[in-house]
Amino acid sequence: MNLEVQHLTQNFDGVRALDDACFRIDDHHASLVLIGPSGGGKSTLLRVLGGLQVPRSGRVLWDGRPMRFDPAALLQWRRRNGFVFQQFNLFPHLTAGDNLVLPLTRVHGLTRQEAGRRARAWLDRFGVGGLIDRRPSTMSGGQQQRVALARAMAHEPRRLFLDEPTSALDPAMTVEVLEAVFALAAEGQQIVVATHEMGFARALDSTVVMLATGKVAECAPARQLFARPASREARAFLRHLGRFAAAPPDVATDAPAG
Repeated sequence: MNLEVQHLTQNFDGVRALDDACFRIDDHHASLVLIGPSGGGKSTLLRVLGGLQVPRSGRVLWDGRPMRFDPAALLQWRRRNGFVFQQFNLFPHLTAGDNLVLPLTRVHGLTRQEAGRRARAWLDRFGVGGLIDRRPSTMSGGQQQRVALARAMAHEPRRLFLDEPTSALDPAMTVEVLEAVFALAAEGQQIVVATHEMGFARALDSTVVMLATGKVAECAPARQLFARPASREARAFLRHLGRFAAAPPDVATDAPAG
């Protein structure tokens, strides 16, 4: 992933959610993990990078090219990427299959036949193919989030943005969803994720950006940051957690070397 963030600022009701945020990533890591305390700016930064919010000032460069924030460019940017949020955001009146087929046909221009094929393939991939004709209200939270993940991947996005994708899930369901995301990352899918799951953040072959009060406190490879945090903010944040969170056993075992 080649990404440079230059002096990003963002304000909400007089509060600076991003405060001169700067970092650069130019290495083999396919994933970017945003960590830090609640209110530190993780979700705001992710939404700017994903084209869902326009910053007050600053620049973002992907692969050396400036990201444009005019409405037409943002629309095209969003169409090229995939998004998964905290609360699933599935259409409640549609089945799991139609939640995938609708955007594939209306937004991405696929035929209904091709959209249906992709929908079934991606639902099967995440273990929810048997739910293709069921509505979200009949699914568990983990099942809904895996359907949302399938929807985000069905159009084969350049990058996948995940904003606290497990915050509404219980521990067992959290593991199910993180394992699915981990498998995508292991296959080379570019992922940007804001998360409180430190075990997942540590196991993923990624660069980690630590944010606090809207500022970038530290940017480093995951294994380096968790083993030897250089910034006072990162040390305080990890110490506040009580211990370095252990990754789920399957995830930790399969983690690629980095």
